[in-house]
Amino acid sequence: MEFFKVKLKYMTHDVLSDDGEPTSLSSEFLVEGINYNDVEITVQKICDYYNLCNVDEPEYEISKFKSGVLMYSSSCYTTKPDSNGGDFNGLIMIHPEEDNFSTIDDSWGIHKVMLSYEDIEGKNQRETLHILSESTTKAFEMANAYGRKYIDNSRVIVNSIKKEKLKSIFLSVELYETYKNITTSIGEELS
Repeated sequence: MEFFKVKLKYMTHDVLSDDGEPTSLSSEFLVEGINYNDVEITVQKICDYYNLCNVDEPEYEISKFKSGVLMYSSSCYTTKPDSNGGDFNGLIMIHPEEDNFSTIDDSWGIHKVMLSYEDIEGKNQRETLHILSESTTKAFEMANAYGRKYIDNSRVIVNSIKKEKLKSIFLSVELYETYKNITTSIGEELS
């Protein structure tokens, strides 16, 4: 499996312009998939689920995304596939707002965190984390907790944090369980 970044642009009646016309909105999110075709199927299912085809056909752009470890804030919501058609191609959605794959809250996003540390042989190592959280401060705290818990080295340095425009993550059930365990243990580390 690979990760893909999706930029989705759509028209909506939910937010109207000053003259009462549908508004153009855009959202970016991360999707786990086998290939581009698989991700296109997921995007269509997202559009169907949120009724984004009611004004115009949405436009989207898909590109590969190199991901390290994924984590998400404990204040995120999850939407799992259900038997009533609530299916995102079998993926689980992790997102900042209940019943919404996107958010207008600019503080939310996936934060790319670059860590460096010295391994037990004294060699410099680097690791990249992608953390869906409500702030850069929260991403920093989670990255430090990850370093303490999983790298087991007191000299982990957060080199940089960059907030991406990505607002939600769509993961397979298996990968969701893996990252849920990491996120839960980080939450325990922070308490």
